[in-house]
Amino acid sequence: MCGRVACTLDPHHIATASGAKEWRQSDRYKPSYNVGPTIQQPVLMMCRGERIIQSMKWGLNGDFLSTPKLVINLRTDTMIEKSYWRDMLKEQRGVALIDGYYEWKEIKGEKGQPFYFHIDGLMMVAVVWQCSVSSSGEECWTYAMITTDASNEIKHIHHRMPVILSEEDAQLWLDCDKIATEEVIRHILRRDEKHEVGLKSHAVPPLVSSIKNDSPQCIQKLDEWKGGITQFFKRPSEIKEQPVDEPNVKKIKHEVKEEPSDDTPMPKLEDHLPKKIKKELPSSPKKKKIAKKTTKMMSMDQFVKKTTKMMSMDQFVKKTTKMM
Repeated sequence: MCGRVACTLDPHHIATASGAKEWRQSDRYKPSYNVGPTIQQPVLMMCRGERIIQSMKWGLNGDFLSTPKLVINLRTDTMIEKSYWRDMLKEQRGVALIDGYYEWKEIKGEKGQPFYFHIDGLMMVAVVWQCSVSSSGEECWTYAMITTDASNEIKHIHHRMPVILSEEDAQLWLDCDKIATEEVIRHILRRDEKHEVGLKSHAVPPLVSSIKNDSPQCIQKLDEWKGGITQFFKRPSEIKEQPVDEPNVKKIKHEVKEEPSDDTPMPKLEDHLPKKIKKELPSSPKKKKIAKKTTKMMSMDQFVKKTTKMMSMDQFVKKTTKMM
């Protein structure tokens, strides 16, 4: 069963690629990487000989069935055998326009692994649609995808696939007025497994399993997604440091000028004063200590000569008399 698709293209691109002349209720379409049932999607149909796009909700109302349910897929064999579905093939054929679709590969004892299937260009899938009118007079358009046995190119992943149409097949399928139901059944619905449409596939992250997730990661290859997650959660010790370019470091060191250190001694005031003023300045405590030490080492003649310059004769006589 196909229960999830991707359709991310803008309305203009979809209309141009499909050859549609008009898009009704285009405002209901929102591009998405993760489209599930009941979401509005573009469906191509014929109206008065021209192609138009009608926004439709994915899933037919199956209230008339023995077990009422929402019908999102219809098997080709069921379409042919059941009269109420066969009647839709006469006048209610359409083409769903998508980027690609998802299927889950069954793995024993584990959750299924999702895969994304796509082709080069816009994918066109055979659908049948119905239009009902509510009590308020509002039209409600809905559709269901038709599925068939998987082709050889993907049957190792899943046993079913949508009926994918080429441009020629799409024209045949849409032209309900000219192409009879039996011819459509014979040419399109009764294909064998050898019929291939150029499908490409790859495993994708489990994010797509939740309809809440809608980002490009939904269609990202699983290996690339795992690699990004692993790199994100690496410990700092596991991340290799980039080597430093030694020549550049040296160059930077050479260009940076050294700032003066706080320990650099300040210039002495005495060095910039005249000699006379310098003598009159009080000596620092350190100089006093040195003076005391040097006084003991001087001879009497040296002491007399030194003190005579600083004292009057009377002062000198009084001082020397005390010392004798």
